[in-house]
This record gives sequence, C-alpha cells and structure tokens, in this order.
Amino acid sequence: MFRQLSMRECGTRVSAVAGKGALLLGLLVGLTQSAARADLSDYSAYAIFGDYSVSVGNNVTVSRDNSVSAGTYATVSGGFVGSNGTVTFGDYANVTQGVNAPISVTFGASPVSTGTVYTGGSFTIAGVSPDPVPSGSFVTVKPLTPVTFTPGDDVFGGDDNSLVVGQGDHYYGYFIVGDRFNLTLDPNGGKIRMFFGGDVIFGNNLKVTLSSGSAEDIYAQTDASWTFGDNSNWFGTIYAPNDTGYISAGSGFTMTGALYGSDVSLGTIPAPGALVLGAMGIGMVGWLRRRV
Repeated sequence: MFRQLSMRECGTRVSAVAGKGALLLGLLVGLTQSAARADLSDYSAYAIFGDYSVSVGNNVTVSRDNSVSAGTYATVSGGFVGSNGTVTFGDYANVTQGVNAPISVTFGASPVSTGTVYTGGSFTIAGVSPDPVPSGSFVTVKPLTPVTFTPGDDVFGGDDNSLVVGQGDHYYGYFIVGDRFNLTLDPNGGKIRMFFGGDVIFGNNLKVTLSSGSAEDIYAQTDASWTFGDNSNWFGTIYAPNDTGYISAGSGFTMTGALYGSDVSLGTIPAPGALVLGAMGIGMVGWLRRRV
C-alpha cells in the first residue's frame, strides 16, 4: 500500500541516537576549518575522502566552505582530498588544499594546483614524477563511526517532483527518483539529518536549495550507495560508510560540503548505479510515492 509523500518533511528526533549523532555531526561538518589547522588524521580535514579510492573527473566542483559553481575542470577547495588507497584527477585539476593517499596520487595534464601532497607511494603528473617530490608521507586517518539507525519507508518517484525537508531527523529505505527533482532543505535554525537504509539515486538535473542556515546544518548517511546524475548539486555532508558504499556523480556536479565513502567517483557514473536504477523500475512519471 502506498500513500502520497508529504511535500514537507518535518522530521522526528529519536533520543537514542541524538547524542551520538550530534557528536558525529560536529566531527563531520566543521566546514570552516582552515588549512593551517587541518589535522589530516581527522575526517573533518577533508572535502572528499574515499576509503579505497577517489576519482575526480572534469566539470566537478566541491568546496567545504564556499558557494560553488560548475567549471570546465575539477576544483576542490576548503579541504583535502584523501583516501586509504588511491586518488586520481583528470587534466587541469585545481586542488587548493592538497591530497593525502598512501598508494598513489595521480594528476592529469597541467593541473592548476595540486596543493600539498602526502603519500608513501607514487605521485605523478601526466605520467611523470614531479619535482619537488611530495611534502611528506601519508598520514593515517582515524576510523569514523557512523550513526546507527532504523531505516524508514522506501521512496520511489519519476521525473519532475519536489520535496521540502525541514529540521529534524528523517528516515528512509531506498530513495530513488528521476530527472529534475527539486529538493529544498530548510533547517530553520536547527539541523537536518537524513538517514537512508538503501541506495540513494537521483536522476539528472537535481536542484537542491538551502533556504535557511548553511551546509554545516545538513548531514546525510546511507547504509548503501549514493548516485547523482549529471548537472546536480548538494549542500552538507554525505557519508556512505559501508565497504560497498560508493558515492558517484556525473558531469556538472557542484557541492558545498563534504563526501565520505568507500569509493568516491565524481565526473562519471559507474555501471552499478545504472544497473540498480533499471532494476528498481524508475520508469514512473509525474508522481512520488512512499510505502506505509
């Protein structure tokens, strides 16, 4: 049985996770921390962190502390890019803070800036080891404990839908919608936390509007994976802690906040996202439903 999903989600707080979640939120979204104070062993130093790998292609912009707009090539500012494995960029990347990865750090041709590079492995630009060499060895990143929660109902929707999410905690299962989804986040002096028990998949041209507060007020966590289509944006922190929890986005992705997952791939959509999208039957048009 299904019912129409309310166009405004007001949220309910659960005391069992509120304290732990508040601590985690403070850890994850200290979005104004300066480079001079960055502790590379702490997740709060990173704009992007992938436990296994990070890959950033062209036409992607991620900033922890600034309003952003899409550019022709990749820009990451306000935080480091890190991984416990490898980090790879395309051509003309602009990384203002730096990179921390133990196995390899790879830039394509003519980067605008690599920032400060820490690695115990290889560091190459267009296939050549640069001079000077990296500034130091890889800094081990302390594990981050996710919030434990009980998933809510699944949400499935087609194209051209909208939703307003207010302050509080919001629980979902799968959350899968089509193109041109409009999402308004309105913390209104409080915090918004969104928890997803299944895959989160947005089609192309997702438009997220932050109507009050800042990116520091928004936290989202999924027990599965998170996929953005082309020309999409987001505010806040997204955390996909599971070993198979990748975060991916297509071309034209912009974000104010931070991304933490097992693998983070921006600028391309990996095949698993397309397979899940097809399997879940997203050929539904003009409506949004939620199982009760």
